[in-house]
Amino acid sequence: MNVKKAMLDGPILPTLLKLALPTLVVMIVQTFVGIAETYFVSFLGTEALAGVTLVFPIFMLMQMMSNGGIGGGVASAIARAIGAGKVAEAEALALNALVLAIIFGMVFAGAEWLFGEAVYRLLGGQAGALDAALEYGHVIFFGAALV
Repeated sequence: MNVKKAMLDGPILPTLLKLALPTLVVMIVQTFVGIAETYFVSFLGTEALAGVTLVFPIFMLMQMMSNGGIGGGVASAIARAIGAGKVAEAEALALNALVLAIIFGMVFAGAEWLFGEAVYRLLGGQAGALDAALEYGHVIFFGAALV
């Protein structure tokens, strides 16, 4: 039974579970990556761990805005276009989403480079922890468009 037929005529719970499986796998992998990253950073010392802790809320803000807010809207719009048989519109929406990702990634990366030190200081960063936060923040926000 194809997905469209299953969504319209199939049992609800198994169909929802099958559709949710990829998202669930991504969430589990992201959780393990976060745990592994924290584990390995802990070997660098408390200042490095504190630096990562200062960057984390800003990175999560960016991630939730992109994946949760904009990503959810884009996915919904593309799904509606595909469901209506408007493939060209879906492709245009995907291209627009890519352009938005690049622009917002550059905005977040630029903001981190320009205001990162001030923000990390406001969050309590000082001395070695602030240096580690700046180092880590510059690296992680360099790839912000990919997030």
